[in-house]
Amino acid sequence: MNFVKRFSFALAFCLAAAIPSWAQSAKIVYVATGGTQVYAVTTSGGATALISSTAYPNATFTSLTVGPDNTADNANATDASQTYFFLYACDTTGNNIVRFQMSTSSPGSAPTHFETVTTAVSQPVCGRVGSNVEVTTASLSDTTTTSGNLYVSGSTALNGPGVYVITDVSSAPIGGPFNSPTVLYGSGVVGNSFIGGGITQKNSGDLLVVDNHGGDILRAPFDGAIPASATSPFDPSPSTYVSNLSSPVGIARISTGDFFVANQGTDSILKYHPVLNGGAPTQTTCSLSIPNGNVTLSSIAASGDNFLYVGIASTSQSKRVIQVLDGTAAKCGSVGSISLSSLSSASTVAAVAVPPVPVTMSTPTTLTKDSSGNFVNLYNFGSSVFQDTLTNCSPAITETQVPLSFLQNLVNGATLPTFGSWSGGQAIAYKGEGGFGTLYSGASLPADCMQPTVQTAELIGALVDSTQFSNPRIIHCFDGFTGCAVVETTGNWPMGGYIPDDGTTGGSAHGWSQFFLVNGNPPSNPEIGTFCGFGSPLTQTTDPTQAPGPFNSTLSVKFKLAAATSLGTDGICGGNNFITDAVALLSVVQVLNAKGTPTFVPQTVAASGNGANVMDPLFSLNSSNQYEFSLSLSGYKTGTYQLIVTFLSDNPLTGTTNHVPYVITYFTVK
Repeated sequence: MNFVKRFSFALAFCLAAAIPSWAQSAKIVYVATGGTQVYAVTTSGGATALISSTAYPNATFTSLTVGPDNTADNANATDASQTYFFLYACDTTGNNIVRFQMSTSSPGSAPTHFETVTTAVSQPVCGRVGSNVEVTTASLSDTTTTSGNLYVSGSTALNGPGVYVITDVSSAPIGGPFNSPTVLYGSGVVGNSFIGGGITQKNSGDLLVVDNHGGDILRAPFDGAIPASATSPFDPSPSTYVSNLSSPVGIARISTGDFFVANQGTDSILKYHPVLNGGAPTQTTCSLSIPNGNVTLSSIAASGDNFLYVGIASTSQSKRVIQVLDGTAAKCGSVGSISLSSLSSASTVAAVAVPPVPVTMSTPTTLTKDSSGNFVNLYNFGSSVFQDTLTNCSPAITETQVPLSFLQNLVNGATLPTFGSWSGGQAIAYKGEGGFGTLYSGASLPADCMQPTVQTAELIGALVDSTQFSNPRIIHCFDGFTGCAVVETTGNWPMGGYIPDDGTTGGSAHGWSQFFLVNGNPPSNPEIGTFCGFGSPLTQTTDPTQAPGPFNSTLSVKFKLAAATSLGTDGICGGNNFITDAVALLSVVQVLNAKGTPTFVPQTVAASGNGANVMDPLFSLNSSNQYEFSLSLSGYKTGTYQLIVTFLSDNPLTGTTNHVPYVITYFTVK
């Protein structure tokens, strides 16, 4: 396998998505009937299979959600389709939160295992599974975990009504033990009248929480960090994002970033499009077809390929259905329905959940070009993108949500050669993706993609917590996972917020198969460093309008890293005590074009002259204890650029915000 040493991509992060066919959507959905029963329902004909257990004879299961299984049960899987995931059901009578282990290959079969996760939350409403990043010290490598948390609404005697999280629930072994619930927002934040009605997560990571009683959708910026104890409420507190709804009972988000609310009071599905500046989202009412008479909305769930499954409860068996909507359509209209008339007359539709659904996208009809003039195909999966540069080839890319335990098994079990600063790593989950890992496949390619003359380069862009990365890496596994390799890393943009404000990493390789993103272990170097600022001709600025330049053909990027435990001690940066074994990666992205319009175009990072790096664009140490990179500006267009230095070694920096492992400045090119 030959690694491509150079690439440049022009990322166009418009949130357009290909409209899929319902026939390609979920084959199974899960339905809770508001009693002891939870069913797997075949979407093609409505056949039902009972999956709940007689162990809960008095239960009232009224909400469901799906999350990954990161236990050791997936450790020996060699195919993503042979893994397990968890279905969570919340019982508002017995106050049980139950975990059912389901098979990915046969999601409609009986669960492999089931058990109670906790009974400590009264009137629990299942919300969302998400990744977590617990950062308790400045040492990132020792404190990062992405085991998966379960977010629920409910009440406890200590904190009252609110939102609670059960940490690491996805990795808790069969039989437990499970962590106790921790309060995120207690009654002191949301009020004693709060009644939960569902939780989702924006692509950027913000939690969106339904308050059924108040008729509001609450929003809280959320970086994944969990409070230190069960009595420590989350900060910042949530704010009202949408108000004046009439009894909202469910919420779901699709890959475009749009989210949908089941508004029971008006029996309508409301579609919201987030505004990037943080303002109020725009609202559209979906064209929902509801049978007449004695019916009401009960719930809503979204599949990975952007279809919505809407539960419609009715006292009439013939009118008890699941409506299927196309979330990407302008009015998100109905494309079909699933009849549940075969259920007993006492049953209703209290909740709907959807198992992981692989999503396939073909080559976009509109292509962009990189700075070298090559055509670029962008596959936008919402919380992530996959991109390739090809010639005379029309591939399709499949994104599959998989348990992190499956990906971690590939990392741990494969023979991965040393590549740049690679020394092992951890699989990660993307923001908004329910705690799952993401696997991209281009293995089933048309013949025109397999010709020897076809050159390919791949990039993965993912929405992740900025603190989740200390050494971003892409892993490329060959057909059937017969072998894996670490791919060249050519950029890291750890900025925190929505695209282009999130951690993004890129890499390239010649060849096709399976790709996923990991956080590599940082090279061992526990020295605390003080960043001493960029040397001339750069200046340290956080304001793009104050960027130095314009520069032309070459830009010398230089800085020193002093060995110190605190910033501001006289003589630190002017003395002789410097760190000389740090590993630093250079990344550059255009943020303003020649007209001053915001953009986001990652750039080729190549060294000028004979000092070009053959692997990562890493800094070299010169004789003056300066880290230096002679950046070639060949192909850079007029505009303003953000320059990022990411420290891959474990040198938590003083003098930077929150001990983040990177520093940022700007420059201009004429």
